[in-house]
Amino acid sequence: MNKGYINSIFQLLDVEYLEYLRKHFVENNMLNELITIIHYKNNLVNMLLGIFGSLACSILYLYRGRQQNVIYENGIFYNDHLLNWDKVISYRWRSDNKNEFFRKGKYCILEITLQQKRIDKFFKLDNPKIKLKVNCGDREIINGILEKYTIIN
Repeated sequence: MNKGYINSIFQLLDVEYLEYLRKHFVENNMLNELITIIHYKNNLVNMLLGIFGSLACSILYLYRGRQQNVIYENGIFYNDHLLNWDKVISYRWRSDNKNEFFRKGKYCILEITLQQKRIDKFFKLDNPKIKLKVNCGDREIINGILEKYTIIN
């Protein structure tokens, strides 16, 4: 479609203007432009929903990415869920790594093995594992909490 028909982004959202363009294209036998404007007009709602849905998902992922995993006395807060201590089967520390981006220091990876859910047992899947980044300076404190609240067989 020729650039001369749309002068601003707001005209793309103006259904009356789009209808005016459609009539203009019909009257002047402009078939390519007519097909383009009909396609655009029919898919306008779907395109807007896609844009707003993508924006909402992006905001959600940014929000969830900023949330911290926290170890409490009554469990581990991980991905918006509180995992009770009775669900922990074992834990182990992985290698030390440098912190990414703007943080200074080193972090350790704490790998925690959880009990299987019934569906996992049915399909004979491995026990689920979660990995937490922990400041290496807090390792001894975390070890004390884990030893106090977990019952490792």
